[in-house]
Amino acid sequence: MTPPDRPYLQLRTPAVICAVLLAGGIGVAFSSHQLLNIAEERTRAAARSLAQTEHALLEAEQTANQTREALTRHAKVLSTGISRPADRVAWIEHLESLRRSPSITQLNYEISPEHPLMPAEAGTDERPVLLAHTLHMHASVPHEDAFLELMNRLGKADTPLRPTRCQLSRLDEAGKKASLNVHCDVDWIHLRLTTP
Repeated sequence: MTPPDRPYLQLRTPAVICAVLLAGGIGVAFSSHQLLNIAEERTRAAARSLAQTEHALLEAEQTANQTREALTRHAKVLSTGISRPADRVAWIEHLESLRRSPSITQLNYEISPEHPLMPAEAGTDERPVLLAHTLHMHASVPHEDAFLELMNRLGKADTPLRPTRCQLSRLDEAGKKASLNVHCDVDWIHLRLTTP
């Protein structure tokens, strides 16, 4: 058998196949690297999205807890009767029942018109929410316990009240039984809820 004139020509086909396979391998490696980069970027984006969702969920849970607490406090405030409209007739009837009490020798009173509990800040258009009627009361009671009973019975008018000023003085007149003179200003407070 005689050797071919050009032996390298016999290696041409395997060399071409190797070159094609090498190029295909490089292409597969390059595209795999690109796919890996894309997958890693998608993983980072998903992690960021998950972190944002967890943060939003945490904020929503905190808001829900704060809302529940605010609604609970609001319900407690409303249960005090502070949100009911002012009922001057019921107050007068309550005061008249106090006037008939045997422990009170004299009771005079005056109920002021409705006014804001706290003055509004200058330059604001907001209407006041907490309002009050001030009860100016002058009474004579036999002793300090009767005064405390009077204040306790005033507090049973189903409206929150706030004594703002009380002045007590003892009366010792000749021939008369000693008594306690009472001058008090008491705010009857109510809430006016504004509707949006």
